[in-house]
Amino acid sequence: IAIIISSIFSLTYYFNPYLKDYIIMVYVDGNLARFMALFIHPNVLAMFCEVLLSLLLYYIASNKSTKTDFILFGIMSFIGLLTFSKTYLIIFAFLVIFLFGLQFKRNFKITSLVFASLAILFSLFFILLPNAGQRILDRFIGSIGSCKKFGDFMNMITTGRYDLWKEYLSYLGHNPVALFFGRGLGAPSLSSKLSPHNAYISMLYELGIVGTIFLVQALYSIFRNKFKKDQPAPHWAIIIPIIVIAMIFFVEDLIFYIFD
Repeated sequence: IAIIISSIFSLTYYFNPYLKDYIIMVYVDGNLARFMALFIHPNVLAMFCEVLLSLLLYYIASNKSTKTDFILFGIMSFIGLLTFSKTYLIIFAFLVIFLFGLQFKRNFKITSLVFASLAILFSLFFILLPNAGQRILDRFIGSIGSCKKFGDFMNMITTGRYDLWKEYLSYLGHNPVALFFGRGLGAPSLSSKLSPHNAYISMLYELGIVGTIFLVQALYSIFRNKFKKDQPAPHWAIIIPIIVIAMIFFVEDLIFYIFD
């Protein structure tokens, strides 16, 4: 609900002088604005939507949901799509496929009707607004034809992150001490002056193999003791938000973000 309120307030951007000083619009190809609500960047909003959708889907899968949860799932889905985040689209596709698979099993007729309605709406959008539809497609798959090698394809999917991953992994491969013991929290970035935009690589770069093992062991102990003492094992659907967070870790640094 807080994100919905943030999104509504952000719509005053076009006549609110304070927001014009605060929000720096992010564009795709110079003309397609990415929605960011009141966050500092569209990717941050996309990340929040990804996590919230996974939690809502957890409640739906574990039979703890209400109609409100389905409505919120639809609203958050729409807000997330407006960020034009490639990562969001991939995670959203995973969640939607899981949701429809689950609902087809529970109520085939109603789910089929909803699926058909959404398919018609998307078809009408691309028919009635072909230019907007083409710009959206170009954002996600328009540059596939220009990919001449695997690295080009990976950079296209990850918006240039693949080269950053290679740079940091190459550095660790040539510096065994840093690989095993890390460069410390808050270590400076490498020559690209950017963080690797990958929590796993950032964690390895800052903590090393030894520090990563200690951190994972500590987290495992905390969660193991929590579930052992206070409550029974969670519903199997808890794997949904876990998978989503693990996917986000591949493209965002989160707590290990490296500031230059």
